[in-house]
Order: sequence, then C-alpha cells, then structure tokens
Amino acid sequence: MKKTLVFALAAICLISCMVQKKEQKAPVPAPFTNVDTLAINDWWNRKDNPIIQLKVDRDSVVAFGLYTVSNKTLKLSAQL
Repeated sequence: MKKTLVFALAAICLISCMVQKKEQKAPVPAPFTNVDTLAINDWWNRKDNPIIQLKVDRDSVVAFGLYTVSNKTLKLSAQL
C-alpha cells in the first residue's frame, strides 16, 4: 500500500513538472498609449534595458510602490 502511494505521488509530481506553462499575460494591462513602458506591466520579466538598469539591489532603491487588485479593490502600498 505504501509503495503504491509513493509511486502514485512520484508519478503525479513528474507529470506536473512535465506540463508546459502557458505564457502569462499582464493581469491589468496599461490602458494608455505613448507612456513610459520601462516600469509598467511585467517589467521584471523583460530583457535588460540599455537606457536604464531597473534590476538593482534592494539596498540601492530609494522608494518603491506596489499595487494589486483583489475582489475589485485596488490595494496600494509604498515604502521609502
């Protein structure tokens, strides 16, 4: 019984690892055009930018903000 359970769990883990992930879309795409796109949508997934380095250590950040949408409520957080 234990061997069957271990085998089943191992098979489930292997199968789930083999499934290819779908391409993720931005949860809330920017509704504007002609804007600075360096820091909107999924900027953390983009290639390095020759104009400005956005991926810096946390101790080098002056301020940051975060927003999420949950149950039709916009939640904002900022820290200096």
